[in-house]
Amino acid sequence: MMSLIKFVRESRLESIKKPMLVIYSPNDQVVNAQATEMAYARFGSAVKKIVARPESENPEHHVLAGDILAPGDTVSITDIILEFISQVQ
Repeated sequence: MMSLIKFVRESRLESIKKPMLVIYSPNDQVVNAQATEMAYARFGSAVKKIVARPESENPEHHVLAGDILAPGDTVSITDIILEFISQVQ
């Protein structure tokens, strides 16, 4: 995992121009939310969106959807993803 973090930090994210959606929690106990925001800001995509989800059923606020750790959040996360995709098409 640390190799991936190093790779992202050293990558030229500004050169990535594809549409991008980031859904994260500012209360994430696993990853640094500020680092997520900083990486997002570096992406060169003209079409990009960041969605902060402060609350999650997952106590670590890291897994934001899914039957195992956050089943009650899955529908709302799915809606965010589908809305983004519909705007990109």
